[in-house]
Amino acid sequence: MSAATEDALAEKRPQMPEKYTWLRKADSLQEGCCVSLCVPTSAIDEARSKMAEGDPEDDPEDSVVDAVLKRVVAIKIPGKDSKQPTMHHEARVLDDIRRQAYPRSGGAHCIELLDHYDMDAMDRGEPGWLVMASSSVCCDLDALYNFDIGNKLEKALLWLMIAHVYEAVYFLHRNCDPPITHGDITFEAILVSCPYEKGKNGKSAIAKRPKISLISFSESEMHDPNGSPDDVGRKARAEEEDVENLDSAIQRLVKRCYEGYEQGFVGKGKATYSITKKVWKDDTPEEVKRFMAKDVQGLNGLWADIGKFAKEQLEDVSDEEWEELRDSIIEVTESEGKLSDIVTDLLKGQPVED
Repeated sequence: MSAATEDALAEKRPQMPEKYTWLRKADSLQEGCCVSLCVPTSAIDEARSKMAEGDPEDDPEDSVVDAVLKRVVAIKIPGKDSKQPTMHHEARVLDDIRRQAYPRSGGAHCIELLDHYDMDAMDRGEPGWLVMASSSVCCDLDALYNFDIGNKLEKALLWLMIAHVYEAVYFLHRNCDPPITHGDITFEAILVSCPYEKGKNGKSAIAKRPKISLISFSESEMHDPNGSPDDVGRKARAEEEDVENLDSAIQRLVKRCYEGYEQGFVGKGKATYSITKKVWKDDTPEEVKRFMAKDVQGLNGLWADIGKFAKEQLEDVSDEEWEELRDSIIEVTESEGKLSDIVTDLLKGQPVED
């Protein structure tokens, strides 16, 4: 059994829906809920059949494992003492988002609901579960930010996060009917993933350019635009809070990318002592400095102050920079357990058990 599978066994898995096979917990627990990476059990059965019947030269083990990894999903269920005792509200919100997402670009940056428990289970008062789109290479922004705090963070991540999360918030506030507010935009609610794409010779490969998705909709609200004055006021306050939280997340990431330290001295003679102060690095754009010095003025103001500039910067990101960011995401993901090793063990008859 591989080290990755042994690590996965170290923590008891939550009870999964019958048609899914558990691989390991995701890198974080949101509000006491268990978020796990899983695959449809049918994908495991199909892969085992291919390995048993196929010619290793025509269908090598690596390609069979990759086929399973392309079907990784995330499953969320309430944990013990969770602030979110059921999935009812989040399922309703995500279902509404899914209904309206296409073809708006912002809809593509809200996590996609793939499956959830049936209405009979809801009527019985069961806590339920959600199956959401994911990738075998993914982590939340908090995990990526804190993984190696002393090392640099790729600036491509900053521009990508600003552009994609802005589009998601714009979609929720302006395109959805009824309008939706997220209610908890933090690093933990921002998923960074590397989807699969067609590579050379038609084979699948992990995409160079990551995707940002807004997740964790348990605190979200659906607002009636024609409601009472109190309802309209609550909607305005919730939208303002979303923008303020996004602004705070952007500022935190900006500081990580562009803030440095400078050693100086104050005083005279024997009373002289050294101080360390924060300064902007030499490569900090003036647009970033101006953004950091201003107070955000609504969603349109956020776009004018930093969103448009971020989108322009994305056009100048090189392939090498995208590859560096992708490699960082892979490193963070594999620190939680290498999924390819776990899947390989499963296919060889070494299931991940409680």
